[in-house]
Amino acid sequence: MFTIFCIIINENLLNEPFHNSIYFLHDSFIGNHVKKSFDSISSKINQQAMERMRRLVNILHYNTEDNQQFLDYALSEAIELTHSRLGYIYFYNEAEQQFTLNTWSKEVMKECTIQDPQTIYQLEKTGLWGEAVRQRKTIIENDFYKPNPLKKGYPEGHAPLKKFLTVPIFDEGKIVAVIGVANKETDYDESDALQLSLLMDSVWKIVDRRIALSAFRDSETKLRSLINATQDIVLLKDKDFKHVMVNQAAQQFFHRTEKEIIGKTDFDLLPAESARACRLSDQKALEKKALVIEYEQVQNQFFEARKFPVPLSDQTGIGCFITDITKQVKADESLLLQSKVLEAVANAVVITDPDGKIEWVNPAFTKLTGFNNNESQGRNPRDLVRSGVQEISFYADMWQTIKKKKSWKGVLVNRKKNGSLYSEEMTITPLIGEKGEILHFIAVKQDITEREQHEKELTVIANVSSALRNAQNKQEMLPVILDQLLEQLKIEGATLILHDPLSDEMVIELGRGLWANSTGLRIPPGKGLSRKIMENGKPCVYNDSQDNPDSYYKNVFKNCTASAAVPLSVQEQKIGAIFIGTNRKITDRDIRLLSSIADIAASAINRSTLHEKTQEKVKQLDALRTIDQAINTSLDLKVTLNVILKQAKELLTCDALLVMFSKPQTMTLEYAASLGFRTRDIEHTSFRIGKGFAGRSILERQTVSIDLAEIDSETLPEEQLFFVEKFHSVHSVPLSVKGNVKGILIACYSRPFRQSIEWQEILNTLATQIAIAIDNNELFEGLQQSTFNLSVAYNETIEGWAKALDLRDHETGDHSKRVAQMTIDLAYELGIKNESIGDIMRGAYLHDIGKMGIPDAVLNKPGKLTDEEWDMVRRHPQFAYDMLSSIKYLQPALDIPYCHHEKWDGSGYPRGLKGEEIPLAARIFAVVDVWDALISDRPYRKAWTEEKAMQYLQEQSGKHFDPQVINAFFKMKNQNY
Repeated sequence: MFTIFCIIINENLLNEPFHNSIYFLHDSFIGNHVKKSFDSISSKINQQAMERMRRLVNILHYNTEDNQQFLDYALSEAIELTHSRLGYIYFYNEAEQQFTLNTWSKEVMKECTIQDPQTIYQLEKTGLWGEAVRQRKTIIENDFYKPNPLKKGYPEGHAPLKKFLTVPIFDEGKIVAVIGVANKETDYDESDALQLSLLMDSVWKIVDRRIALSAFRDSETKLRSLINATQDIVLLKDKDFKHVMVNQAAQQFFHRTEKEIIGKTDFDLLPAESARACRLSDQKALEKKALVIEYEQVQNQFFEARKFPVPLSDQTGIGCFITDITKQVKADESLLLQSKVLEAVANAVVITDPDGKIEWVNPAFTKLTGFNNNESQGRNPRDLVRSGVQEISFYADMWQTIKKKKSWKGVLVNRKKNGSLYSEEMTITPLIGEKGEILHFIAVKQDITEREQHEKELTVIANVSSALRNAQNKQEMLPVILDQLLEQLKIEGATLILHDPLSDEMVIELGRGLWANSTGLRIPPGKGLSRKIMENGKPCVYNDSQDNPDSYYKNVFKNCTASAAVPLSVQEQKIGAIFIGTNRKITDRDIRLLSSIADIAASAINRSTLHEKTQEKVKQLDALRTIDQAINTSLDLKVTLNVILKQAKELLTCDALLVMFSKPQTMTLEYAASLGFRTRDIEHTSFRIGKGFAGRSILERQTVSIDLAEIDSETLPEEQLFFVEKFHSVHSVPLSVKGNVKGILIACYSRPFRQSIEWQEILNTLATQIAIAIDNNELFEGLQQSTFNLSVAYNETIEGWAKALDLRDHETGDHSKRVAQMTIDLAYELGIKNESIGDIMRGAYLHDIGKMGIPDAVLNKPGKLTDEEWDMVRRHPQFAYDMLSSIKYLQPALDIPYCHHEKWDGSGYPRGLKGEEIPLAARIFAVVDVWDALISDRPYRKAWTEEKAMQYLQEQSGKHFDPQVINAFFKMKNQNY
């Protein structure tokens, strides 16, 4: 006997007790062991479902506005759900077959050592992990190391994979993403795949909702900003005519807040009669399911109400745009009153019978259409002036409205008797008899052609202004201006011509359309139609003939039968003209529109010019600041000149610069610095003062400019190099400061160049800066020389003092000079290399200056000195200090004269200093002084040998002398000093 059973799993009830989700159909022979088996399975499935639902609840409760953080968290939950270690989420674009990395798990980044991981993959280049998309199903690989033809490997440094599960995520049949997990301790199975797929399906729906909600909120914010910005009243009502949305204008009208209006009907907010009128028009919009325009009155105010059906979830509401037309209505009433009183009414009036046939027209109608009263009577107005612009349904709606005894108002295009079209605004009002019947229809017509034309002109001007706002400079502005003219005026050609104040020429800056080849042409001073237009300041129109005697380039502009021009001026400054050309007749409207655009263009060009000048000034100031910094901070004139020339080349827009120094003794100009020359021959060039343009410039102390292209090179033998360099023009300016000329600056151009006042000012400023730099350098070098000479004089004086002491103590010979040199050498051996070497030298020379206070009888006594005499001798360091301390220049040199008899162990004099309390210079000199004394003859003994003296110094190391200094001295001696 077979046992037949069925398991039914309700996915939506997996979080309920398992027995509510699984039902058994079986016969009475199923044993208890079968039931236990199913109980075990059901328990496992229930646990998995509960775990997945718990993870999903965690995700739902995750509080973040950032979708990226949300997906990061969802991935971490998916990894824990499948007991994995690693995971990722890639977005997938089916149209481009491209993966984009959205989320990696944190564990991946810990194990991954790839410096610049790839984030975008094409499907065709993916290996096993891309099979989830190619096969559109879950892929499980529990042995990632076994061979598999679908695998393509992964980059070095990638986190190692052992087990792998990837699941495609579907949205309306399309794969929108894939999720992958890896490195579970046990094998992945279909349960893992199902759990992951169900979880991510729910997550993706949440993400979709979050994205849609974010977009909806953004859209709602933009919409609310838009409707609050309008002055019209904007309302939205539901099917019960209750307000569900109002703008600020509506709140002001109702004199209530939005909270007080929402949920109320018009009957709660308006007088009963006005509320009924509003309700009727609301109902009409719902019934017609189309836009309804009604004119409503609320007390003393009149409104034009545009109402239309709006879908609201499961119902249809009503949208309302309401414009206050009180002023317009009152104006119309005033005009109507005047038309009844005055015989010559301004607006055309037509009276028809109930069937729409004309009974009477006023003179204004004849003037408007060309049809008089006799020609009009008995005819339908539609047949008389119909243009064909409006559809038949337009007239049907109009007729249906007025037959219901309602007024109709609208705008339409009609045709005059001569065939030309015009726009009119017409109001048709039924005249009702005492019994309620329609007696007549009265149509009042107003020609609004000019108004529409004006509105179109405003639109064109707005378009041009908008386009110009996006232009950054004059080069970008000019194409915008001319292209807008071609498009808006429907013309074939246009040019924009500007006056060049430097050359006094008129320059065609840009040509467009049929006149594009005129770009760059220049019109000589005093010539051409453009100059005449600019100077007269009045527009000109040429519809009949293009053979104008004032035209300079006649052949260029013959391809148009008609042309016109208007001047360009701003703030009473005349800057040029705009020309247009076409093969139709140019109208007054064209000229009016062209003049408006010209005014905008002139202002824009002027602003751009001022902006460019401002930028140029800023550039000049930055360059001058850089030059000032170089002058103030650099002591090297060559470096300073290089900085100045680099900045000057940009400011003057020249090709090369040269600085020459003035040498009055030889009457020559010598090379100092240059920039931009192709050869180095200029470095070996000199000019004679008074010869050639350069020599004349310094002699006359003024700027001299030469156009090399217009003269023979033989006429300038002094400056042949400028011809070799193929310069077009050169400009020499003297370098003058404090009335002294230091040299010249020469600016060279390889192209035609016209000087301007601004250029001349910059050239003079740069020349002054260079002159200041040269003058500063000369002052500094003079100061350095003076300082050096003074220092030499000091040192020579000190050496003289030392020689005087040696002469007084004639038996010591050149003792001071020897010990001074040896002391300096030993100081170098100890690593002293700064400016204190000079102080050590002076101190060594003056070490015995204090002996000048000791009598010769004591100083040169051949025999033994008495105690009193020794006391006097020991006082000579103090005598030295007293003599030299008041001389500021010698104060740094006092260490040796004052302390050279101090001893390392503290037994010296005059102060009994010990160890490093003794200045280093004195410690050094003490060794040298004793050494020289030991190996020199004295009145009281003969000189020692160097070996005996060396032994004595070694014995006194640590007692009389600094051990470190002794070691350095021996080292110096061992190097064959």
